[in-house]
Amino acid sequence: KEPKDPAVIFGVDAYAAAAMAQKWADSSIDASGRKLRKDGSCLLAGVISFPDGRSDEEWKAFRDDAVEYLKNKYGENLKSVIEHTDEDYNHIHFYSVPKYGQKFDEIHDGKRAVLEAKKENSKVLKGEQNKAYIEAMKEFQEDFYNEVAIKHGMTKTGPKRERLTREEWKARKEYALKQSEEIKNISLLKDQAVQTGKKEGFDYSVEQSKGWGWIAKIGAKYKYYTDGFKKKLEEKDEEIGVVENQRNEHKKKHKAFKKEYYSQKKETEKAVEEKKEKSKEVYFLNNENKELKKNNDILEVENLSLREENKELQQYKITSKKMRDRFPDEYKAMEAEINKPRPKGESYNPEPKAQELSIQQEEDRTNQYRKRPRM
Repeated sequence: KEPKDPAVIFGVDAYAAAAMAQKWADSSIDASGRKLRKDGSCLLAGVISFPDGRSDEEWKAFRDDAVEYLKNKYGENLKSVIEHTDEDYNHIHFYSVPKYGQKFDEIHDGKRAVLEAKKENSKVLKGEQNKAYIEAMKEFQEDFYNEVAIKHGMTKTGPKRERLTREEWKARKEYALKQSEEIKNISLLKDQAVQTGKKEGFDYSVEQSKGWGWIAKIGAKYKYYTDGFKKKLEEKDEEIGVVENQRNEHKKKHKAFKKEYYSQKKETEKAVEEKKEKSKEVYFLNNENKELKKNNDILEVENLSLREENKELQQYKITSKKMRDRFPDEYKAMEAEINKPRPKGESYNPEPKAQELSIQQEEDRTNQYRKRPRM
């Protein structure tokens, strides 16, 4: 077939519907206040096709009934219906978008069934969820068949599904077409019966009112209009009741959302305060750590100084031991001098004795060199 531009037969085009879905996704949040995931569902899309070999008038009748079915099913959520007639099978694409504050699962038959299953049992198994999903989608197809497809001579399944021969399949299609004609005739007879009943009722009322005076006629006319007005009021009351129920549901959802929001806010503030306290503790610990490092540096300096002094003491001990072994008499005399009792207030001054000892050591060393025999 020659390519043709898609025709918008309801709402906006597909690009505008996708933009609406993206806008809804950007503003959508769950019960915990979290945004919708990047791979979350936001646009419901579907295709309804028509068999080949049928007339354009039959296609248009089927298309219009299908669009009316979609309007009744999705209401304000239905944003776009696009017609394609340049392919092997005439078909329409439809797109639905959730309202603001509405979940995507609420407009999708399969996902809604899973959501209801989870509400009944929060621990429902994945297999049971899949089963509920499949059953809901089958019911959706069954409902469309009974409301639309059967009226236009379409079968529910193809020949391969039931393993029918060509003759059996041809007979099945002819039966479906005859059935659709009967349904159309029944609908036509129903409409004719309603119109006939209205006309007969009107004629009967005219015959009955021929002998009435003008006051009686005005009373009858007044009663006719008041009865119709009462009926309209009752219908409006029912619509108002539906709106009030929806409003109450929205109030409940808003209240639950508000409660969850403030709960999350309280937890967030508590977490922030805990982080602040931890930050204070870290600040004080850092200051204490700096002070400990400073004291540690001072102790290391003192330790190095003590090590140097220790080295000097060790060297002094080694030197003292050598001197004591070499000059035992002089050391004994010096120790006796040091340990000698003294009057109160008098202290030992080792400087003069040390000088005498040093001079005596030099003289002895000189004498030793002089006594050595020459080679």
